[in-house]
Amino acid sequence: MNGANTAFIIVASVLVWFMTPGLAFYYGGLVSKRNVVNTMLSVFYITGLAIILWLLIGYELSFGTDIGGVIGRVRGLFMNGVNLTKVGASGLPQGAYALFQMMFAIITPALFIGAVVGRIRFRFLTWFIVLWSLLVYYPLVHLIWSPAGLLTHLHVVDFAGGTVIHVNAGVTALVLCAFFRRAQRQAGATL
Repeated sequence: MNGANTAFIIVASVLVWFMTPGLAFYYGGLVSKRNVVNTMLSVFYITGLAIILWLLIGYELSFGTDIGGVIGRVRGLFMNGVNLTKVGASGLPQGAYALFQMMFAIITPALFIGAVVGRIRFRFLTWFIVLWSLLVYYPLVHLIWSPAGLLTHLHVVDFAGGTVIHVNAGVTALVLCAFFRRAQRQAGATL
């Protein structure tokens, strides 16, 4: 195990963790007074939901035993069966790497929630985040960041999370805006 690398990854994880409440305050400052609490609460709610999902099955779907280069296999819930002390090729313990990756599983959905503040209810938000994580985020992480991923074998390189985090969040925000615009036109109300 490389102690310097592990310490760096833990510090980097903490810095990304601090970005999430910063994002909540940033979005809260951009909206009208009546949407500030809803906006900030949405980001913090997503944080808790993303942590539970990541620990429940997200890490294994992202980095578990490969199924066709698209998704990982879940061996047990809440990372049961994952050896968190095992040192990978990078010299990092698997636990530190899982923590670092969890920070991005938290902040990615928080990035796109700013596009739909004030137009979304928590029940819809909950189901959307769960389904989006399972059907979009975890497979994309596996495809690009997992050593067994299909796009990894095609030599796709994702510098600083440009594809997995930023393009993914941007496209999701665009899709949500189009969905809510269409829904508002048809119903004349918010979901």
